[in-house]
Amino acid sequence: MMRRSFIPQTMLGQILSGFSLVLVVFTFGLLSTHGYFESRFFKELENEKGRNMVIMLAEISATGLYTESGFLIEPQVNTIFNRPLVTNISLYRADGSLWMHKKKESYTLPTLSPDEVKQLLKKDQFPPEPHIQGDNIRFSVPVKLINLEVFPSEDKTNEEVLGLVSVSISKNYYGSLVKKGQLLDLGSISIAALFAAIVSLWLARKLSTPVHQLTEGAKRITEGKFDEKISSDTKGELAELIKNFNQMQESLKEREQLINELQQSQKLEAIGTLAGGIAHDFNNILSAIIGYGELTQKRLPEDSQEHQYVRHILKAGGRAKDLVSQILTFSRQSQPRQQPIDIEPITKEVLKLLRASLPSNIEIKSNVNTGGKMILTDPTRIHQIIMNLCTNSFHAMEEEGGLLEVNLLQTSIDKDQADSTPDLNPGDYLHLSITDNGCGIEQDILDRIFDPFFTTKERGKGTGMGLSLVHGIIKESSGCITVDSDVGKGTSFNLYFPVLKESYGEDASHLFPSIQKGSGKILLVDDEEEISTMARKMVEFLGYEVTTCTSSVEAFEIFEAQPDEYDLVITDQTMPVMSGTQLTQNLLSIRPDLPVILCTGHSNVVSAENAADFGIREFIMKPYTLQKFSNTIHKILGQK
Repeated sequence: MMRRSFIPQTMLGQILSGFSLVLVVFTFGLLSTHGYFESRFFKELENEKGRNMVIMLAEISATGLYTESGFLIEPQVNTIFNRPLVTNISLYRADGSLWMHKKKESYTLPTLSPDEVKQLLKKDQFPPEPHIQGDNIRFSVPVKLINLEVFPSEDKTNEEVLGLVSVSISKNYYGSLVKKGQLLDLGSISIAALFAAIVSLWLARKLSTPVHQLTEGAKRITEGKFDEKISSDTKGELAELIKNFNQMQESLKEREQLINELQQSQKLEAIGTLAGGIAHDFNNILSAIIGYGELTQKRLPEDSQEHQYVRHILKAGGRAKDLVSQILTFSRQSQPRQQPIDIEPITKEVLKLLRASLPSNIEIKSNVNTGGKMILTDPTRIHQIIMNLCTNSFHAMEEEGGLLEVNLLQTSIDKDQADSTPDLNPGDYLHLSITDNGCGIEQDILDRIFDPFFTTKERGKGTGMGLSLVHGIIKESSGCITVDSDVGKGTSFNLYFPVLKESYGEDASHLFPSIQKGSGKILLVDDEEEISTMARKMVEFLGYEVTTCTSSVEAFEIFEAQPDEYDLVITDQTMPVMSGTQLTQNLLSIRPDLPVILCTGHSNVVSAENAADFGIREFIMKPYTLQKFSNTIHKILGQK
């Protein structure tokens, strides 16, 4: 007959039996000292929870208190305030004034005075010490802003105190729980011992997935990835934590986007500042090149090879002048100059440039024929449109190559076509289409491609401004742009420019009057001797008598000595001691009827629109041509 063992044979049974025996012995010893240790435990628990809540609230309140925006922290404040032991939450500004206050109706607790707030901020106790007020325990801690980085560094030297946060909890909350708990301790401890292993396994499974998701989410944030939200069917505080984590991730994503947009704006501002300086110096250089080139051309026989060489020099100078104008337009320091033009030569010139710059695996086909039809626009901005769209097509075909088609033809839009296309009216148009067979654009982002700063290109390949600028230029020209795209097949941009009803014909010579000579005495002022000498030779070529000065102060003294000697003054704007506008006002104070022409390569002070406010009769942008000089001078002295 086998003797039955009292000890279970299975490992799990042995563990549970041993655990139960130890638990019984331990329970009797525990209950004897339970009352003393339990009271101390709950007191420490109260202090710990109070500290944790006020520290957590101080950390999440920095953004709201810094921006004075309560809605940014309202969900987190309510989460803490809705806990049963919390009776009062107060947020104070650095000057001691109360910014936010929440209290439960069953508790009456006065708020802190400004002096009390300042004293607590001065003490800067950390961790915060409990302060008993009647049935409440108050914890206070300063709210500090360390820096604006997504993940602050350990360096706290640049921290800023924004205010104080105070959280009060009920002193009696855990006391009532202690009394109830003492009656149930024996039974609950025994039951808990039996089910501890089962509950542990269940909790491990229940908690491991969302905790792992939170850990992975935190890693993604450190890598600057904010797109993937955490989804979980967990309930309770962990679910609230996941919800708050997702909200924080969304806020960080928006903040990252705002930082990127700010950086792009700062880059554009820097480009604008640089462009202004480049324009002034470069236009002065071009003035000498174009001016001496024209004077040389006038002295050469038209059928000579040297005359053709100079013509090419002047053509290149004109392109450089347009390039500076384009840079200023892009940096918003120059207004577009709309004029009647035939965009066929511009389109062909851009295609010629593209053929030389695109790789050999990208083929270009074109059909450009406007029939002499003109549109009202800025030629430099048309150049910019075609370059931007063709560059986008190149990026779409960069890896595998492809075909780029550019067509510019006349077309007529009837009522049915106009009704199906917004911003398009019936009439005659020049239709510019730019098509590629690259990767295409996804339909869900097609409506956003014209938004400023929106780009799908990797960092360093795009600013998100190209298509936005194209859209703005089209609108300025009273035109329309549409886009069709299929992923994997390619993209087609269609631009429609309304044709001018007035036809200028094949010869638009009335737009470019011939050079007109005249007579009179002119005072010419420019601080750069090269420009001054070139301008004097141009004016003398036109038949006028010229006195030149490289100092505005010297020019004023010469004029002051003989104010009736000169029929006209031509002055530069940017000069030492006395600028062109200041010189003009000083001259007009002596002789109010004196006509003044102001020339400048670039100026933030004076423009064609406000030149008359300074008493300036005519405004010329450098580099000026002999024709422009001739017509402007004749316009003034011819009237006289």
